[in-house]
Amino acid sequence: MDNLPIHYVVPAKSLIEYIGAKVKFLPPYSPDLSPIELSWSKLKEIQIWC
Repeated sequence: MDNLPIHYVVPAKSLIEYIGAKVKFLPPYSPDLSPIELSWSKLKEIQIWC
């Protein structure tokens, strides 16, 4: 999950775990886990050659 403050509320975490899912928080900024970063690099490549 991202670091939205509502995700840290105990009832939210409890509900997620109640259905059998595990809660895992992402680091505040993680370019390796962000698919948009790959898109930006491709877009920048295209702009250089135009």
